[in-house]
Amino acid sequence: MGLVSEAEKINECPELFVSINTDDQGVFDTYLENEYVLMAIALERAKSLYNQAMIYEWLDRIRQMGLEQSF
Repeated sequence: MGLVSEAEKINECPELFVSINTDDQGVFDTYLENEYVLMAIALERAKSLYNQAMIYEWLDRIRQMGLEQSF
């Protein structure tokens, strides 16, 4: 949601609720901020597909979904 702008592709793709997490900081030695950065870097490497504004907007939507799914 948010990274595809072509209407026909949006209709073909199901929308999923997703979140970016760290399961156990002590075991995996990472922080939530690092996981968001890794996702942003991966999307930035697809330079022809997404601009920085699209990536930040998408990551913010993922953040919001994570808050909605928290228990």
